[in-house]
Amino acid sequence: MVGSRYLRWFSSPANGRKKSGLVLLEGHRLVCDALEFALEQPDGGIPLPEVVFFAPEGLTVPEGPRLEALLRRLDHGTVLRATPEVLAAVATTETPQGVCMALARPRLKWAIPKTRLFLILDGIKDPGNLGTLVRSAAAAGCGGVLLVNGCTDPWAPKAVRSSMGATLRVPIKSFPDWASALELLDDSGGQIMIHAADAGGERAYYEVDWAQGRHALVVGSEAQGLSPQVRKAATDGRVELVAIPLAMQPHCRHEPQCSEKGTGMVESLNAAVAGSVILCEAHRRILTKS
Repeated sequence: MVGSRYLRWFSSPANGRKKSGLVLLEGHRLVCDALEFALEQPDGGIPLPEVVFFAPEGLTVPEGPRLEALLRRLDHGTVLRATPEVLAAVATTETPQGVCMALARPRLKWAIPKTRLFLILDGIKDPGNLGTLVRSAAAAGCGGVLLVNGCTDPWAPKAVRSSMGATLRVPIKSFPDWASALELLDDSGGQIMIHAADAGGERAYYEVDWAQGRHALVVGSEAQGLSPQVRKAATDGRVELVAIPLAMQPHCRHEPQCSEKGTGMVESLNAAVAGSVILCEAHRRILTKS
């Protein structure tokens, strides 16, 4: 039976997800947004689902009518009514919202020559941070996200949830190392200026002219920061380190007010927060210049 086959896949998500190439979406917002996009834009890169599990109770919540209308547009063999026990077995969240959906990974086109802003994630291990950064990349208009040095799986359920579905809309590509990612950027048909978020950067992130030319932002891992390969590229002049000045940051060289009295010492920001701050500034500068 179709349902039994997918239940076996859901019961071993890590191995099953990689072998099948499927993505698990949970909850009304993610499922409905993906279904609407797939149904309204069949050439947009998001495929129709392989299977949808839903509980009748999930149709009684405020998002229920929207979900029901979308499910009616799908092939009946794709939509399976499920008991709360089955949904609990399928879902990865502690409190399932009444609907889960599996679909193939999207095949999004990389428009590299036309892209003005990229995001490079350097060894990001936490799926919540990775998903948040992909979401911020989508909000900032990034043309793609490059994963290097063993980033966590961008298709893991937590990463997809944290991205609020942005992983389905932004091209994502994994590379075995920094050199491979750099080769893609170097072959893109024009110079791309690469900046890496780092507390020791000589220049503040808002001093970069993001509206001039094409740029890529590198965000390092939560624990180790930037990888040795990226730091070597910075030493060689291929990558520029940029900092986010913080209140009461020790030895801050960017702003006089950084040494003024504040509420407490903060030496750094979470990787997802730091990357999002810089991406939003880059997008703001691009918007105001165009």
